Amino acid sequence: MLAYNQNTPILLIIFNRTSTTQEVFDRIRKVKPKRFYVAADGPRTDIERVDCEEARSVVSSIDWDCEVFRLYQEYNLGCDSHCYQAISWFFEQETEGIILEDDCLPSFSFFGFCSILLAYYRNDERVGHIGGSNYQFGDKRGDGSYYFSNLTHVGGWAGWRRVWLSQQLNDERYKLFEHLNYLSYLASHAPFRSYWNMYFGLANRNSQIGWDFRYAYANLINNRLSIIPNKNLISNIGCYDKATHFIIDNPFANLANEEIEEIIHSSFVCPDIEADLHTQMREYNSQGAFEKRQDVVAYLKDRLNASAKKEMKISGIPRVIHQIYEDMEGPPSSLLKISESWREKNPDWEYRFWTKKDINEFLSDYYPELIPIYTSFQYAVQRWDAIRYLILYKEGGVYVDMDYECTESITSLLLGVECAMGLEPAGHCVLRRKPYIVGNAFMATIPRHPYFKELIDTVFYKAKRNSYSSPTQEILDSTGPYMTTRVYESSLYQERVSLIPAGLISPLTREEILNMMNGEISADIEDKIERSYAIHYFFGSWYVQTKS
Repeated sequence: MLAYNQNTPILLIIFNRTSTTQEVFDRIRKVKPKRFYVAADGPRTDIERVDCEEARSVVSSIDWDCEVFRLYQEYNLGCDSHCYQAISWFFEQETEGIILEDDCLPSFSFFGFCSILLAYYRNDERVGHIGGSNYQFGDKRGDGSYYFSNLTHVGGWAGWRRVWLSQQLNDERYKLFEHLNYLSYLASHAPFRSYWNMYFGLANRNSQIGWDFRYAYANLINNRLSIIPNKNLISNIGCYDKATHFIIDNPFANLANEEIEEIIHSSFVCPDIEADLHTQMREYNSQGAFEKRQDVVAYLKDRLNASAKKEMKISGIPRVIHQIYEDMEGPPSSLLKISESWREKNPDWEYRFWTKKDINEFLSDYYPELIPIYTSFQYAVQRWDAIRYLILYKEGGVYVDMDYECTESITSLLLGVECAMGLEPAGHCVLRRKPYIVGNAFMATIPRHPYFKELIDTVFYKAKRNSYSSPTQEILDSTGPYMTTRVYESSLYQERVSLIPAGLISPLTREEILNMMNGEISADIEDKIERSYAIHYFFGSWYVQTKS
């Protein structure tokens, strides 16, 4: 096992997971760093405060001789802001060090591997990052104990202040980076350039998201390489319901820890392109990844349409399309034009438009006991969310938001389905650090479906008046898509709920929608629209309510 230099400081980033924090902390305790940093994010709700306190109690039992530094947040910053602030705080005090999160379990060799190479490459500007994870599944790269890469893996890593400080928000050069189409000429990234360009762009413009993408971008544009061990030194053990980065079937989840007995330095300081492509193809599970993945969507759509022609009948879902708009002045002309598409593309479906008057009469007739709760919601959008569940439970049919355009008849989409929920685009899930999001902007069901009963019970009877970090968080978590996702994950009737891929009913991210509205319509966007049944424009008019 490699000897660890105890003068190399370690930062542990934690949140609310006691068991994984304990495992990682036990490894740190074994190597006894002389300078130990702990950064803990605050709870999102009052209920979560207990979990956060328990996680903090784990790292309070320091039983070796060391200096301890703590950065504990009173309120929740969110994964990205918390990690970025924690690492920045760490490098304000230290010129180099090791960074672990509460679900990244290191082998014992990891600590020695990092401390030795931090010193060896301390002043070498060719090297910007030391990773602990190996995703080659037994394939050794190069002639050393490690190889060099153009990828920046941050699941257990080590780095230098000189590199961390080189990243910046709103980099003025980013437009030039995009214009030059740099990634198309970088062999390790070219097949996956759509993915990288999208998230580099988002991270460059928004300080609240993508610290890891901003860090990777800084290394890339400065031509700095990452060190990757030829054995896997980090196991992600957080693959369960509180997981941030991984879900249980991720190919890189729960990889076994390995040990390295000695450091043999690589003969060449060059990136291993084959290794980088291998890693990304494993992660995205197809050559060409995001470009090729659209073929799956096209195939699925063709199969659905073919089935509809053969069976010539719709499912048990009533042929009624519901849309809601409470404002007494009525929807603006732009939304009216979009909503007309549902009648044009589905002439054999009934269309029902719900006004505030209609909603009040509906509640009085069928749910008078819920009116006090309904009217008590702080934000109007919470009422808009709540009423859609009640309407679909009572009457069945399809609900779609007003900023949704239908591009093709939905008859084949719902063939043989008793309940269907539209998934949000993968890009939105990445931004929110969630494996998937069960949206509530496109929903279809038979009357009295038990999943919708679970939604209603959660919104009206089980709702807790928690303290939230922001109005947006409260809305999403109490009545919005975070709630529908949470209920789906624990539903007793999950097998009776069909999740519709975003590529079929919400193919574009909000970022792509904005680009399209600015006249930037790429062939990729055109293909996505062509393969879909509907487009969600994510106008997000409800966000105005969170500012008041």
